[in-house]
Amino acid sequence: MAYPAPRFLLPLLLVTAAGLLYAQGPFQTREPPLADEYRIEQAKGMIDPDDPGVNRVEHLAPGAIPRSLPSDLTGTSDLSPAGYTQVVAPAGELPTPVVTLNIEGNDVAPSGQTVGYKLIVRNVSRAKAHNVVVRVIPPRNAEKVKADPPATQDEAETRWELKTLDPGQTRTIELVYKPKADEMEVKVQARVQFDFGRGMITNVSPPALSIKKEGPEKLIVGESVVYRITVRNTGKVTVKDIEVKDLLLQGLVHDDREVARGTVTGRLMSSIDPRGMTRMWSIPALAPGQSRVLDYRVRAKEPGKVTSMASVQAAGMAEKQQDFAAEVMTANLQMRVVGPESERATVGQTAGYRITVENRGDAELRNVTVRCVFSPDMRPTKATNGGQPFRDSVQWVFREMKPGDVKELNVGLTTASPGLRTVQFTARADKGAEQRAAIKTEFTGVATLDWDAEVPGTEAVGKTLTYKVTVSNRGTAVAKNVEVRVDLPKEVDLIDTTPRSDRGVDATGKMVMFPKFDVAAGKKTTMTVRVKARAAGEARAIFWLVEDGKAPGARHDKTTNIIGTDPRSPSGPPPKTDPTKVGMLPRG
Repeated sequence: MAYPAPRFLLPLLLVTAAGLLYAQGPFQTREPPLADEYRIEQAKGMIDPDDPGVNRVEHLAPGAIPRSLPSDLTGTSDLSPAGYTQVVAPAGELPTPVVTLNIEGNDVAPSGQTVGYKLIVRNVSRAKAHNVVVRVIPPRNAEKVKADPPATQDEAETRWELKTLDPGQTRTIELVYKPKADEMEVKVQARVQFDFGRGMITNVSPPALSIKKEGPEKLIVGESVVYRITVRNTGKVTVKDIEVKDLLLQGLVHDDREVARGTVTGRLMSSIDPRGMTRMWSIPALAPGQSRVLDYRVRAKEPGKVTSMASVQAAGMAEKQQDFAAEVMTANLQMRVVGPESERATVGQTAGYRITVENRGDAELRNVTVRCVFSPDMRPTKATNGGQPFRDSVQWVFREMKPGDVKELNVGLTTASPGLRTVQFTARADKGAEQRAAIKTEFTGVATLDWDAEVPGTEAVGKTLTYKVTVSNRGTAVAKNVEVRVDLPKEVDLIDTTPRSDRGVDATGKMVMFPKFDVAAGKKTTMTVRVKARAAGEARAIFWLVEDGKAPGARHDKTTNIIGTDPRSPSGPPPKTDPTKVGMLPRG
């Protein structure tokens, strides 16, 4: 049998040794698995350098939950990252770097051969790890054959300075040692250390407040209006012990009525000096962007242009002011009313009223409303300038009246019954006091007389004829001093009258005069005259009606046809009679 030449023996032995080494456990060249991919055979031979009393680390079985990371590393107690693949920092916090160190190698190696290790350094967090240093205590019973990459420092302790590891970055260090003869164990210890820091930038900002005053720029004397002050923190820091003031000058005073209580703490926040010139508020604090609204009342006292000043100040800042200009005006709406002359009117006729409305102030008036209110038994007959009639009133509305404007209004009223009437007038606008006036009018009635005289149409001589006079008052007033007279014809002789009358003193004594009388409204009076026909012919009687001496009076002519002759005096004069007794009624 032929043996290979000695020069070929050494390469053959090296190839055989490499084959045996690979068969017993070759070096791993891939990235080490994560914790949840962990295989138990890879844990053999590993130690925890932080616990000298334990020679080997008991790794968890596949699928088990790894022990929680220390709270000083994660920031949250009892936090269990999934396979050490990700550490979630609490909301609002920066992530904390976490660096792991694993050693891969064989737990058994052939005698006389080298032993290799891989140190895998991995940043399993979302933060950068700075100043990463890997330190290895080399075995005392073995000589170093290889270090890749070369160590930064190689003395009693081998040291690699990896500087910064980005999130998820992995660095691998390969070490090869050759045990000394007759050594049974080679122990390698490795540590990793890193650091991280936290910094904070604090912006230094002065306190800043803004103030804004809002409210009416035109006021009316005596009017109370609401103003508003808004204080806002426009800076970046909280401002404490804030004092707000509102200073009024002549013409305005602070009203002591508060619009709202407790804009901050529920208590009365403002105070007013005795003269009413300054109102003050205290606000404990305002955070950045926060604001407070202060509502308060101001009363106009004197007319003219006035200014006020709102200010705000706090510790560490200069006082801020805002000037506010306003004008106090007068609202002076005047009304004059003139009624019928002598304050008297006649029933059934129109009583005229003239209304004059004038803006004597310097403020423009709006929605000026004028009303005339009367009793229900009256009604309007006319209304000028667009007056709107209602059941018991007439109303005018004007959209605006500028200073100096004058409105002349006329209204006519009538009533069907006599008596005293009071007509009310009002004028008001959106500003100023309401104006009132009242006019009393005495409505007197009117007597309206109707009368009629009745006489027989035909009678015979010797018969008694009756003349009848009826006087009616269809008016609304008493007809006074009514007088009725009758001129008797020559063909008749007076017998009597009802009521008793006087005989006229004339040549023939043929006039009957009734006493004067009054006729109430809606009443009537009847008078009768009895005569005797003494001669045939057309006997024409003349009736007169005179009211309150108003001549000549009303006249009615009535004719009676008398037929036949008087047997006692067919052709001679009528018989003599006593003129003082004819037609007179006995006194009872």
